[in-house]
This record gives sequence, structure tokens and C-alpha cells, in this order.
Amino acid sequence: MKSVYSEQFQAELCCVTGRYGLDGKDLSRRFVQAVESASLGVQQDPLRHRVFDGRVRRCLVRGFPYIIYYLVEGDLIYFGALLHSARHPEAYRQYFADL
Repeated sequence: MKSVYSEQFQAELCCVTGRYGLDGKDLSRRFVQAVESASLGVQQDPLRHRVFDGRVRRCLVRGFPYIIYYLVEGDLIYFGALLHSARHPEAYRQYFADL
């Protein structure tokens, strides 16, 4: 399966990694590893996580308060958003509005 990461996903990953880096490189490194691990889990079994809203699925990032929102279209996994779990619950929708 092919995976595509939205600009928002990539920007949020960089932003959060930078913020965690201020608290020490280890925290930043652990966050990146946790996101990579969660993303890899999705790639290995994209239907493992239940449909959350419409076609959108979500995967928790273990050890951090972040959620990966994604959808599966044929042989494509679209990682649309990486958001803090305490944000407004509807915030992820804007990243899937055009799909």
C-alpha cells in the first residue's frame, strides 16, 4: 500500500518535535519513534482501527497525547492529521474536507 502524509501532518510532526526538543532530545526522539511506530502499524494493517467518522479512522500515538487521523482509499493510506487529543474534537475534519 502507498502512504501519503498531508502537509498538516508533516508540519505538526515538525512543530511538536521541536517543542519536545526544548525539553530534551530524548523526549523529541521518543515522540518521533512513537509516531513512526503508530504509522507503521497502520501501514501493516490499515483496517485495524475502526471507522471513526465517515471514512476517517484514528490511531492513538502510544505514550503521547496525540492522535493520527487517516483514511484508506483502495491501495492508498492518507494520513490527514496529527493532532493533540485535547484539541477541539472536530478539528480533524478540516483536513479531510476536500476528500
